[in-house]
Amino acid sequence: MQTIQALNQGAEAVDGEGEARVGDGTKVWLHWRATAVRNSEGKIDYFIAMFEDTAARHDVEVAAEANLELMQRLSALKTEFLQSVSHEFKTALIGIQGFSEFMRDADQLDLNDARAFASDIHRDAERLDRMVTEMIALDHIESTRANLRLSAVDINAVIEHEVAVTKISAASAIVTNLELKLPKVSGDEDKLSEVVRTLLADAVKYSPDGGRITVSTSVADGTVTVSVKDQGVAARADFDNRLFGRDELYASNPIRKVVGTGLGLGIVRQVIEMHGGRLWVDRVDGEGSEFHFTLQAVDASLVTPGGGRVA
Repeated sequence: MQTIQALNQGAEAVDGEGEARVGDGTKVWLHWRATAVRNSEGKIDYFIAMFEDTAARHDVEVAAEANLELMQRLSALKTEFLQSVSHEFKTALIGIQGFSEFMRDADQLDLNDARAFASDIHRDAERLDRMVTEMIALDHIESTRANLRLSAVDINAVIEHEVAVTKISAASAIVTNLELKLPKVSGDEDKLSEVVRTLLADAVKYSPDGGRITVSTSVADGTVTVSVKDQGVAARADFDNRLFGRDELYASNPIRKVVGTGLGLGIVRQVIEMHGGRLWVDRVDGEGSEFHFTLQAVDASLVTPGGGRVA
């Protein structure tokens, strides 16, 4: 109606674009131009409309906007991380320097004290190593954000493999509840493996010894959801929309002291959003946290988990 109104008011041509459906119901993105053909009196005799399929260009523009948003989020994440890591680096280095100087300058040092100091130095060194690893991982995600190697991925198989590997060293019991008739998903298998591995490691890290971790999959309306539930300390209410700096929530964890930057879950979020999915967390005070992420199903090819429920 606006197009006709504009032409009636004297416009020679009107351009526009938008989504449309063709005869078979397929959605396309069209650019169109409507031109009024007028008679000698200046009145409109008829209209000429030309349509151009601009789906490819539109997809490029949408991808560019998404990429820009991702870059901005990564930049914010790096800024937040660097602010945190500068303090963490200084704290760790002060610890290493202080304990090592004491050991160097002590005239006599009890063996048990020496072991305790060495343990503290080792802990701080591990903290530094973890921060450097996370910085490298964040740089890697940023540099390869447009280079996903997409294929049809059996996410159940990915989960089963990562669960089997994690169980080797985990004190917690890990069980799976995988949808038997699950379609494959569109994704980069290596990066999705990293996502599952990180969520499992995080769940183990913050669960009490002997606690249960449950990994489940489900599908609805062409979307596959993966969930990882632990029995650790539940996240705070203001946690959902942040960049998942989870470690800060556990400074007073009565189960164990955990110190870190929490960048791992921020990287997980970036990877999932690169796949067009989303990551969120449900909280149950006193019962733990349940992380979920979604992926787009690609076809009706169904996969069946080989081991069913894994205890």
